[in-house]
Amino acid sequence: MLLLQIMSLIFGCLIILLLVVERSRRRYFKLVYDLRLLRETTKKLHKDAEDIFGIYEGVRDIATTMNMEDILKIMSQMMRKYFEFSFSKLCLFTEDEGNMSTAIQYDFVLNLLLNDRVEVTDKNILNVIANKRPIVSPDEKRIQEYIDDGEEKPEIFIMVPLIAEDKVIGTIEMRREREPYLPFSYDDLLKLTNLCAQTSIILRRAKLYGEVERLAIVDGLTGLYVHRYFQEKLAIEAKRAKTYNEVFSLLMADIDFFKKYNDQYGHQAGDELLRRVSKILKEGVRETDIAVRYGGEEFVIILLHRGKDETRALAEELRKKVETLKLEIEGGFTGVTISLGHATYPDDSTSIDELIKHADEALYRAKEGGRNQTVAYGKK
Repeated sequence: MLLLQIMSLIFGCLIILLLVVERSRRRYFKLVYDLRLLRETTKKLHKDAEDIFGIYEGVRDIATTMNMEDILKIMSQMMRKYFEFSFSKLCLFTEDEGNMSTAIQYDFVLNLLLNDRVEVTDKNILNVIANKRPIVSPDEKRIQEYIDDGEEKPEIFIMVPLIAEDKVIGTIEMRREREPYLPFSYDDLLKLTNLCAQTSIILRRAKLYGEVERLAIVDGLTGLYVHRYFQEKLAIEAKRAKTYNEVFSLLMADIDFFKKYNDQYGHQAGDELLRRVSKILKEGVRETDIAVRYGGEEFVIILLHRGKDETRALAEELRKKVETLKLEIEGGFTGVTISLGHATYPDDSTSIDELIKHADEALYRAKEGGRNQTVAYGKK
């Protein structure tokens, strides 16, 4: 009996000892886990602090220039350094008679500046403009539900407004379109919001400065772009077309017998003719197309996303509109015609210089063939 009591006591002590050891073991592993978590948290906080300081330093560099392209190049470097994305774009907006359109777009992946004016119809952008708040889609919990349910992957993007003087002047968007399709984190949102908050005023200032500068690239008489801008824009569009496997055309036009008209009726009449023809050309193409006074009475238009057939159809529309012009001269009326020639990238050439040459050759054939007609390069 005594032996049984002793054994029970010993067994009880062993149980207590095991419980104490197990509790100590759990406390030890919890302590190790807490220390590891603390170390990881400290490391993360240190990196976040470095990123925030880096963004501050970058913004300080941005503030030293008023050139929009330089600003966007610095921002592009910052975006690639502090964020992970497969696509990212900045948009700056302009408002004309209540319609919102993009004044500037910058592709942070290609480092490509686009001055295209496109009406804003994207529902996410309109949402950000209306609410002045960022959008993150989806949140981390929601994407895990997609993974668990085996559903098709959701759109993974983040869009943050650029706000200056309590008005949304633009947005910065990031997307992840490649595996492992990780959602953007709250830290990503904080960093991007911080970047947008610090650069909004700078971007607005540079945009206003750029609008003043723009006057230097627009022909004062016709309102069309000047030759220098055409060369810059053509290089950009050729790069974009090559990257995205797109097509565009060059359409050249020349006012028939302009010198004779100018000599007969005077320079004022000649200037008015240039203005009237330019107005038809400018209004006859899309806002995304680039209408240029190439020199004298010659014009060129960069027609984006248009092949040979579409370009010829448009050229004929423009030619017929010019043909209907009635110009009041010396108590009467006179008409005017234009000749047009066009070449297409990449069908006719992938070289910018050759493409211009081919369009010019087509225009020459149109004039030699009797004028008041459209000729495509390479076609009889």
